[in-house]
Amino acid sequence: MMEKKKRATPWKSGKVISIRLRNGVYVLAQMLRDPYLVFFNHFNEENNWKGVTLKEEDILFCKAVTRQFLRYSPVTIVKEVNPLLDYELPKEWIYSHIGGHPITVSVKGRERQVAGFGRRCSLVLADKDSGQPEDNPLMGLFQAYIIPDIKEQDWDRVGQAEHMSIEVFPTLNERLYLCFLYGKYKSRTRYLFRKAST
Repeated sequence: MMEKKKRATPWKSGKVISIRLRNGVYVLAQMLRDPYLVFFNHFNEENNWKGVTLKEEDILFCKAVTRQFLRYSPVTIVKEVNPLLDYELPKEWIYSHIGGHPITVSVKGRERQVAGFGRRCSLVLADKDSGQPEDNPLMGLFQAYIIPDIKEQDWDRVGQAEHMSIEVFPTLNERLYLCFLYGKYKSRTRYLFRKAST
């Protein structure tokens, strides 16, 4: 049973935090404009961050998170690490169009069907810091399409763009733990989108 914390860690842009994952592993993150966190490829089993410097090349990904994520994740404020200055939110995001469809994946040699959401994915321009209205017919989520319908050959261009979803506990925690295990950026969501577009 999950024990509920009384309240989430207070949000402050530039605040550096560590988040305890599974098996006593911690990861470093920095609060940006609410609700965005940027996660770094800095993992530690003792929650000791002396000598760590945050750099853009160490970024795993940037995601919007819910207050629930901060409430249920064991979070520690890290004062000995300076924040990454002048970091800008990504401008390119993956937008999944509304709808559901089955995706077939292979698990231990057996094919399984899982539910996928979105008939197609688009790479979009969503510049959250531009001050420009995100005035499009899709509820103001982004300014323009870059690739309206992502196909298999487009994934190299898409790069490490993140899905526009808002992450929750414990799925984001598990994704971060996979990043620790593999020593690099991992995206289960992106894998499923790639399967859906083929």
